[in-house]
Amino acid sequence: MFYNDPLNIDTVEPFNRKESLTERLVEKISNDIRSGKYSPGEKLPTEREFIGKYNVSRSVVREAIASLKSDGLLQSRQGIGVFVIDPLPSEPFKISINDITDLENIALMQELRKAVEIESAGLAAERRSSQQMKNITAAYKKLEKAYAENESDIGLEDFGFHLAVAQATNNKFFPDFLIYLRNQITLGLSIKYKGSRRFSNNTYRSNALREHQALLSAITNKDSNLARELMNAHLSNASQYYQDLEKYLADDE
Repeated sequence: MFYNDPLNIDTVEPFNRKESLTERLVEKISNDIRSGKYSPGEKLPTEREFIGKYNVSRSVVREAIASLKSDGLLQSRQGIGVFVIDPLPSEPFKISINDITDLENIALMQELRKAVEIESAGLAAERRSSQQMKNITAAYKKLEKAYAENESDIGLEDFGFHLAVAQATNNKFFPDFLIYLRNQITLGLSIKYKGSRRFSNNTYRSNALREHQALLSAITNKDSNLARELMNAHLSNASQYYQDLEKYLADDE
């Protein structure tokens, strides 16, 4: 038995109404499939039933179904209907930039980075080639230059240094992980560097540059234990910075 479950139509901005409703319906059906409400191999309700259940138009239902087919969750059987794929594909790991909505979540992202980048630094110190060492050094020089000239893209150069370190692990999954999170990481870095100018009188910025320089030295000397310790300290200090900045902004309101 179906019940009316409107997708908060009145809260959707008029200029983006259709797109927003489609996305919401996609998320709702996808969650129902993943939670087992619609089992693998089960036939979905008809268009008419979805229209009545969610109080949306036929085009919204059709676009949502098409999107879920494209995602590999649904398939059509001619003359019969739309069915949940059996077996269901594995749900991909996903962190959207929309998940990074505040300083608290950015600090949590730092914890995730620590879980990967501490080991990344250690492996880079152990495995890096001469050319990879040159790449890390070149990335540091770009970062140093961006600091000295107070460039607006310091965050991008910071990311470039961490990426060069990850590439020196000679394990493609380390740089792949950072590239996947590139937008989320650089968003946090942008906030960090812009905020530090008025929040800590550039103290944080100068400390952060020294931390990168120390990492460069440890990797140059192939000191893997020190490289891990330094990366841990570097990312921990960044997490503390975000927490302090959040408190500062709250007190300033």
